[in-house]
Parts: sequence; C-alpha cells; structure tokens
Amino acid sequence: MHGKRPVVLQISGLSVDGRICEEGTEFDSWTESIPDDVRSTWMVESLWRAGVHIMGARTFRDMSAFWPTNTGVFSEVMNSIPKVGFSRTMTTTTWADSRIVSGDLEEEIKALQAEGEGEILAHGGAVFARALAAADLVDEYRLIVYPYAAARGTSLFEAIRAGRPLRLLSCTPFPSGCVAMVYQRERRSAARSDDTGAREQTDEGGGDR
Repeated sequence: MHGKRPVVLQISGLSVDGRICEEGTEFDSWTESIPDDVRSTWMVESLWRAGVHIMGARTFRDMSAFWPTNTGVFSEVMNSIPKVGFSRTMTTTTWADSRIVSGDLEEEIKALQAEGEGEILAHGGAVFARALAAADLVDEYRLIVYPYAAARGTSLFEAIRAGRPLRLLSCTPFPSGCVAMVYQRERRSAARSDDTGAREQTDEGGGDR
C-alpha cells in the first residue's frame, strides 16, 4: 500500500454480480436467511484493525442510533474505535468518540491519513463506498461476497472511468457459502490516474454523506 495510513473499504454484503447489499432490498432480506458465526468473527477481527471508522451520513445516523445501546457481537468494536461521519448537513453527534467532517472527500481522506495510526476503515453506505472507489481512494477492498445474483442495485465499481489492477491478498470461504475476498489496489510509481474526476457528488457531497 502506498504512503500514509491505508484506506480499507469493507463491504459486508456484495452479490456475485457486484451489487452492494442495501437495506430493504430483496438481497438484504435473503442475507438474513444465512447467519454465519464464522463470517461474523472474521468481520469483527477485521474491524479491530482500524484506527478510525468512516462512513457516509446515512450510515452514520443509523449506526450512531443503534450501536451505543446494542450488545451484539459488533457493538464493542464499533463503540470503542473513533468514528468519522462524512456529511455537509450534519453538524453534531452524540456517539462517543465520533465527529463529523464536511469538506471535499479527497481532502478529508488526506487529512485522516496524516493523523493517528491504524487503518482508515470505510463502511459505506453504498453511495459513499462507490464514491471512494470512483475517486480511487481505496487501498484495500475487503469484500464479503454472498452466493446470490442480485440483478439490480448499486454496483460498487460502476462509476470508475477505467479498469484498475488489483492483487488478491486472501480468499476465505465461510460455512454459509459466503467468501471474504481481500484485494489490494496496485498502484504504479507514476502519478495516480485521473479517475478522481469520477467522484460522485450528492446534496451532501461525496456519496451518501
């Protein structure tokens, strides 16, 4: 990985045809039918590697309302590690050890890379994740692929302008049939491609902030 602390995008639900699992969809409903403790353990261990968790506004609102009072397997890691929500409309948060940033997506990521230690682990939601990929800000992809063809929904790489080489770091199968695919972004020593121009902007800027 290049330079400063790496940006890791962890997608907890991805279909075999590259669609992100989003709340309220048929794909989301289907995932609930295949619980998997081994998969959950892998995900928690991955989350503990983070120095900071980042997410778009919609996901931040949902998580900040849910995790502080939850006692599930993910609650400790989500409440213990610092969090950053990306939003141009939110200004305050009551979630412990969390803050809101509202600047340009790439500039805010650079600022996070220059502070602290540990991975910058991005959760999503779907539009925020796609914006990070489109801007070529992700150093490592951790993708939990489900044995499901969604046919419709948000495609993680739909907004990138050109193909990108990735190097497979690991492939971990789970009893449920899901597979954790971990890929590293291969970057040339020359200047980064101009895919940053593909950054998505919404009313809250840079994804679902």
